[in-house]
Formats: sequence, C-alpha cells, structure tokens
Amino acid sequence: MFLSAVEHALERDRIARREAVEHADLLSRYCSLTPREQEVLPLLVNIMRKMKADSFAPLVRVAEKLNGEQFHGN
Repeated sequence: MFLSAVEHALERDRIARREAVEHADLLSRYCSLTPREQEVLPLLVNIMRKMKADSFAPLVRVAEKLNGEQFHGN
C-alpha cells in the first residue's frame, strides 16, 4: 500500500513536470510573437472556430473559395 502511494505520487510528479515544460514552451513561443501578432492571435482562433477549420491551411482554402481571385489580389 505504501509503495503504491509512492508510485502514484511519482507518476503525478512526472505528469506535473511534463505539463510545466509544455506550458513553458508555449509561453516562450507566445512571447516570441510581436505585440501585433499577440493581438491578432485570439481573433484568428475565433475565426477558425466559427469557420470550423482545425488548422490554418483549411481556413485559407475556405477563404480562397469564398473570395476567388480577389483573395489573391487580382
């Protein structure tokens, strides 16, 4: 029973450490964005949710379909 509790505590610690490293990596990437990019990010996420696009590439394809040549600047 004691050994099981120790193993469980160690597993929780491993998970917590992994999540902390992942969070630090995400925060580092976010901080590498310019202030304008940080401002645009939540807007882009909101648009992707509304358009049901799971990544940026499908969002671009949808925009191209909707805007045709106008999207390409022609």
